[in-house]
Amino acid sequence: MLLKIVKFNLIFLFAYFTILLGQANQIAVNRVELMPNLPTPYHIRDWQQVAQKYDSLVFNLSLSGQYLPLVEINATGINYPALGNFVMPSYVGSPEPWSGEAINQLAAVVGATLVGIDKRNQFGYNWLAWCQDFFNRRPQENVYLNNFNAQSGYDWWYDTMPNIFYFQLVNLYEETDFIYFEEQFYSVVDRWYEALQQMGAGVAPWQIPDFNHRGWQLSTMTPNDDGVKEPEAAGALGWLMYQAYLRSGEKKYLIGAEWCMEFLDQWPSNPSYELQLPYGVYTAARMNAELHTAYNIKKMVNWCYDPQGNVRGWGVTVGNWGGYDCSGLVGEVIGDDYAFAMNTFEMIGALAPMVRYDERFARAIGKWALNAVNSARFFYHPFLADENQDAEAWAKIYDPQGVIAYEAVREVDWYSNRSPYATGDALRHGWAQTNLALYGASHVGILGAIVDTTNVRGILKLNISKTDYGPGFTRADFPRFYLLYNPYAVDTTVTLNVGNDPVDVYDCIRNQNMAEMVSGEVNISIPADEAVLITFIEQGAERIFKDGVLYVKGNAIDFQTAAPVENLTPRIKALAPEHKVVSTGGQNKIYCTAVDPDGDSLQYLWQAEAGSLTGGGPVVSWQAPDEGGSVTIRCKVMDGGLLVDSAETRVTVIDNQLPVIRQMGVQPKVTLPGETVSFYCQAEDADGDSLAYAWWIDAGDTLSRQANWSWQVPDTAGYIMMHVLVQDVKQGFVRDSVGLSVGKLVIRYNFENGLANDLSPFANNGIVSGADTVVTPRGKGLFFDGINAAVCVPLHPSLNFEEEISVAFLMRVDSFYTREAYPVSHGNWENRWKISITDTKLRWTIKTSERIYDLDSKDALELNRFYFVTCLYNSSAQEMSIYLDGSLNNTRAAQGNLLPTEYDLSMGQHLPGNPQYAFRGVIDEFFLLNHALSDEEIATLYDTLTAIKEREKTALPGKFVLKPNYPDPFNPSTRIEYFLPATGRVRLEFFDVRGRLIRKIDLGQGSPGWHVFTWRAENLSSGVYFYRVAWRDLQKVGKCLKIK
Repeated sequence: MLLKIVKFNLIFLFAYFTILLGQANQIAVNRVELMPNLPTPYHIRDWQQVAQKYDSLVFNLSLSGQYLPLVEINATGINYPALGNFVMPSYVGSPEPWSGEAINQLAAVVGATLVGIDKRNQFGYNWLAWCQDFFNRRPQENVYLNNFNAQSGYDWWYDTMPNIFYFQLVNLYEETDFIYFEEQFYSVVDRWYEALQQMGAGVAPWQIPDFNHRGWQLSTMTPNDDGVKEPEAAGALGWLMYQAYLRSGEKKYLIGAEWCMEFLDQWPSNPSYELQLPYGVYTAARMNAELHTAYNIKKMVNWCYDPQGNVRGWGVTVGNWGGYDCSGLVGEVIGDDYAFAMNTFEMIGALAPMVRYDERFARAIGKWALNAVNSARFFYHPFLADENQDAEAWAKIYDPQGVIAYEAVREVDWYSNRSPYATGDALRHGWAQTNLALYGASHVGILGAIVDTTNVRGILKLNISKTDYGPGFTRADFPRFYLLYNPYAVDTTVTLNVGNDPVDVYDCIRNQNMAEMVSGEVNISIPADEAVLITFIEQGAERIFKDGVLYVKGNAIDFQTAAPVENLTPRIKALAPEHKVVSTGGQNKIYCTAVDPDGDSLQYLWQAEAGSLTGGGPVVSWQAPDEGGSVTIRCKVMDGGLLVDSAETRVTVIDNQLPVIRQMGVQPKVTLPGETVSFYCQAEDADGDSLAYAWWIDAGDTLSRQANWSWQVPDTAGYIMMHVLVQDVKQGFVRDSVGLSVGKLVIRYNFENGLANDLSPFANNGIVSGADTVVTPRGKGLFFDGINAAVCVPLHPSLNFEEEISVAFLMRVDSFYTREAYPVSHGNWENRWKISITDTKLRWTIKTSERIYDLDSKDALELNRFYFVTCLYNSSAQEMSIYLDGSLNNTRAAQGNLLPTEYDLSMGQHLPGNPQYAFRGVIDEFFLLNHALSDEEIATLYDTLTAIKEREKTALPGKFVLKPNYPDPFNPSTRIEYFLPATGRVRLEFFDVRGRLIRKIDLGQGSPGWHVFTWRAENLSSGVYFYRVAWRDLQKVGKCLKIK
């Protein structure tokens, strides 16, 4: 024992003197250097306990009280009806609590799992399985999106982050725990890989994609450039690609990751916007360590912290707010500091494990994390005075332990001048009744997993391995790494428990043991204002150095050792032909993209099984042989030290002319669920070969092998992209695609939350810019200021229907101008259609294949009065019409099909981003249909929408009350809300328009108070329905409209 102690002390003394010299390799982050080493007042919450109690609160179905419970279970899923799902509000007190966001719900399951809660079987429910319903199982999407029924392209981070959270769940559990793993995992990464190619990425020659867009529309594979652009999306997609490569070993995903990281590496300015950049920094550092790439991590890390130069002043807080050190939080930090819980938690989760791969930032990350973890308590109500927060009344009653976080903390409140002030955006925008944000609090499991205290106040032990995602990272034998930063001006000793088995305590920063053959509690001295990055190596385990990396039992322990590296092997990034299929005797270029980590010049050695090669270097020309077949072409690259990497590619040679598709399509182009349509394809082959056909939907089986065929469409509305492959007998082929709109209602906005989230099955979400939320007769709509306020709806094929159209919305005009003003337009009169205000009258204009047609309302409009406007056109009836408040106002003859346009649909402006004819007024309850509504449908829609929405009073009603159902019109479900003044038996009955009973539900004894019943009508046709709620001997009747 004495020998062991002496040996330990000698080793420790040697390590100590090495430590004094070792921190020279640390890189300072300028923003972090402005933070205190030890923040005051100092208070670290038990974050694991916070995360566990948060999970117990928000997943408790039996809670009652205002805005409770905070979770609801649906027996029927949206994308997988047999699976079901669960929904949680984004904020406490949300008026639409059961819409559900993936950035909230998936993150909640991730966070709970990180702190040891098995979500496969909790309270008898499999919450993990239900997460899979966020996979938008439609051919035009087939990725995870932020809502169950969403459309990609609105905003990068809402589209990328749900997929990241899904991949995290895959790493935390087993693949077999996911019923739809094979369908979902590879669909996600393949869809985004295809998007990278459409952004300009390629391998023949090597080209990187362009991420400088607001978002990416997977349905059309086109960018959305309206609004603030988010090039940081390269970070999120790079993380996804590299994770897919680590799991599958497929080279194309590594290529995708390199495309993304190279975009970030060459991007000249700070792209930080929301959550995506830190994931890219982690991925770049990991690829540098594992692949010997050379991405500029220093630049990227500083981007994460420094608010200067990015589009929204996004960075990390520094300073003392109202007597509290509040450094380290993530948010808007130029001028009025405004930091967010979600972003703070997520950046810790991404950057903490980064130091395993680039230990040069260990001290900076350790110091920042200490400040951030200390400041994060101010997101929670117990740590601020009542006057310094805006939801303390609810929180004290229903969350006394303080586990639901405010969305944000502001340095100074705009109104009270209190500092700091816990708040958020929900109250200000009318999204919810409180700023307590589940979508932020759900990420707290990251802190719960990573953060632990030590026996020394101010020194944290950060388990950075907890979010170092990858296959097998949860295994018990996977190495764990701990980051400890000493904020004191003197060397400080901490006591760590290293377990019962003897281990060596190894510090990756100094590349050596700090202790050997120790077990139980061990004292470790950390020099002043420095960090250690330690791991425990099993006693006697063999240590192997390769290419400067230390390996123990096959696991990389230290990527930046002092071991000499004479030469690193070159690496072929991609070997690819310009054309994968060529004719006999044809010419083709073959590209080899290779790098040498040492910067050595490379030799390229080429070989082809057949045909002839000319040239040399990274690009050669190859002439195909005179006979058809598959030819393998190989390339070796060799550096000056004779180290070699090799790869091969195959080219198909055909003695053949490819088929040509002359015509293809579908009739009708617009249909209803369950109806039958006809697909046709007319193709020719110049060689006279017979042709085979194969029709399929993305990620689906072959549906037909006929040139012309009929198909019964699914029962679910939405946009379907059908593909056809035409192949001759010599394996020459050509592909094409055609779209089909299933359902009439293609846009439905209610603007209740100030957003243009589409409630139709087509998920044509709009982007709201500068339009404020105001009260309307139906609840809340959008106010357009006649200057810059607008809603832009990204173009989608479902919006370019041709034969019929109905546009309906609630409108108030606040100003008449000598010019036209446009409430809504799709390409303007020059391209497709528009509705404008002209000389106090409403003008409905369409451009068809025949000509441009105008129709003005007979009646002049009045200012500051709400109208329900309906404009329609029916090419078969050769008629266009204007309806005001449900009644026909004017009509005229017109003919021809509506012309398609490449413009986005715009509200408040005649063309997106052009305020020349801006509209001043209010719009609410917007509908766009590819169908001409009948007089009866228009009248019913008007009767339903113009009923003034009841407001819930502070005092509860003293009588039996039935509210109008919401939403209405609806598809596929609507909520029926009623109030019971006393206990009594409740029954619900539903009738069709002829009065026939279609469903009867006995709800049993109902308790006093408000109740909500969600009626799902997926299997019912569109039309008018009635519902009756009976309580005791009283009954009330409501009317609703379902539109497909």
